Amino acid sequence: MIGTALETNLAYQIVQKAIFSQKLVIEINPEPVLKKGNIRNICLKSDEALERLVKHMINLENQRNKEINPNTQEVMKEVIQKAEEK
Repeated sequence: MIGTALETNLAYQIVQKAIFSQKLVIEINPEPVLKKGNIRNICLKSDEALERLVKHMINLENQRNKEINPNTQEVMKEVIQKAEEK
């Protein structure tokens, strides 16, 4: 869950369905609103959290010595570059 405090009906329904199904829900929010269920909270702003997650994904791929699809690699670089510009 990124960029919502569950204030819209659609976001609320999607998250509630996932929680009811005992799925892992990752909430990226400096002020988490989810308290029950299989929840992992990342208490950061979305741009900072996503930048860190993308960098971590790239590091994991590099450690595994796998080639990343060139299109995916470019998208990841763009995300990191935009986050660093902020």
